[in-house]
Amino acid sequence: MQSDVYAWFVVAATFVSVSLVVVALGFSLDRRRQISMRLQEDASATGQPLDRAIGSLALNMTERLDAVFAGRGVMSSSSKVRMELVQAGFFSPQAPMIYAAAKIVLPLVAIAFSYLGMKAFSPSGESGAMLAVMASMAFAGYKGPEAFVSRKKDSLAAVYRATFPDFLDLLLVCIDAGLSMNAAVDRVAKEFDASCKPFAINLSLMLSEVRSGRAFPDALENLSVRLGIDEAKSFVTLVKQSLELGSDVSTALRVYSDEMRVKRLLRAELMANALPIKMLLPLGVFIFPALLIVVLTPAMMSLSAIFSSLVRK
Repeated sequence: MQSDVYAWFVVAATFVSVSLVVVALGFSLDRRRQISMRLQEDASATGQPLDRAIGSLALNMTERLDAVFAGRGVMSSSSKVRMELVQAGFFSPQAPMIYAAAKIVLPLVAIAFSYLGMKAFSPSGESGAMLAVMASMAFAGYKGPEAFVSRKKDSLAAVYRATFPDFLDLLLVCIDAGLSMNAAVDRVAKEFDASCKPFAINLSLMLSEVRSGRAFPDALENLSVRLGIDEAKSFVTLVKQSLELGSDVSTALRVYSDEMRVKRLLRAELMANALPIKMLLPLGVFIFPALLIVVLTPAMMSLSAIFSSLVRK
């Protein structure tokens, strides 16, 4: 009886997940058809360029989705989830929707696979153990996207922290060459397009905010929030103070870039000094026992042969 209940539960979970996927695909295809029809109507009625029509419709779609999901805290433009996705390097407008769908679908898939695996390897398993395994797998499937985004965010923050001194040096060179701050940032963003694509995207977003009418210090502050590192926050404070006091920005950048290079060198030295401590565990577990075996085995064999000959005499 209990196996039948579990089987019906797995079937229901699979049916719900497949239904959600089908409904999402149908909704996406229907919205695409409506978008193409409205694009044709807007382009023919107003005579505006096609890219402007696409931008306006995409903006309307985003605002409607934000209005729908704002109460649930899933896709609000100022929500913590969206900011964490941006800090993790996921800049797509569909990233919050994919993240929310993953947190819904993955627990169902984990429950289905855990049930099938338990039935395949242990057909007569206890119901309590099966429920515990299914619950733990569902929890892992629910927390899996959060752990992935958090790990991606931390790794990307380390990349930003290592790249930021180079950004300051290139920015200082461009400013000394006579470029304005906006032109210097634009030029530096092109340099990082190949070496660090997420950092270049963040710089491009900051320039887009400035072109749209936002003040440069505010755009810099948004950049520091997207990067999520202390070096960027200190850089924003430095630029704001230089602009407010009317001091030379290049001199302040030169001093700050030197400080950032010193900090990067100190971080490298700290990592190098931590290596002996980190090597203790693999040395004690893997290398030292192997050395003891290699060194002591011949001696033990010789002693065994000597003792055996003495016993025979």
